[in-house]
Amino acid sequence: MIKFSSALTKINAKDKAKVQKLKEEIENTKGVVSKPWLLEKVEEMIG
Repeated sequence: MIKFSSALTKINAKDKAKVQKLKEEIENTKGVVSKPWLLEKVEEMIG
């Protein structure tokens, strides 16, 4: 989770391609703690 939380804080919300890539990485990674919360935050960035 720390890896993805860090990526969320560093990513530029205007760069939709990077945000989408991060979303896919979160979805495809098994054992992610708080996956629903992380995906919710990514969705907020996508708009």
